[in-house]
Amino acid sequence: MNAFLDLAVEKHGVKRFVLPSGSSLTKDRYYTGQVWQHLEDVGVDHTVLLAAWFTDGKVPFVSATDIATVAFHALTDTNPHNTDYRIPSPELLTYDEIAAKISSGLGRKVVHVKRSEQERVHKFMSMHMPEQFARFMTSLEVSSANGTEDRMNDVVENMTGRPPQGMCQTWTG
Repeated sequence: MNAFLDLAVEKHGVKRFVLPSGSSLTKDRYYTGQVWQHLEDVGVDHTVLLAAWFTDGKVPFVSATDIATVAFHALTDTNPHNTDYRIPSPELLTYDEIAAKISSGLGRKVVHVKRSEQERVHKFMSMHMPEQFARFMTSLEVSSANGTEDRMNDVVENMTGRPPQGMCQTWTG
């Protein structure tokens, strides 16, 4: 991604970026954290959007519309943001609660099937994910299940002028 960013800046004069990523991202760490650091090193305007992981713990299940709307403002506001925003939902839910909401919206039963850590690793690997990355993804899910995503804020409302929708609002009205 860094080579793409360099090309966009050097050849096309792009001056502002939005980097969507997971809520566990930290600057200059693995994966997109290195991209975040590169944006700062290059000195371009940027906003990093941190959306919650979808796991067994209570998490703010985020609306894609909310993410897109915050990204729009980050790209088009007169003044650059040059910060990171954790994008929340209006409520903290578990997968079981999500399944119940979807069931209600669809009018038929949807069940969340919980998997052990080892089952998760094997499931990721069955989708051709390298073992190291499968273990990393599973560790994020386990961390979230232990409460690391149990938090909310007012970013969406401050950026857009309206409260967050939440992922389930579309399904349940």
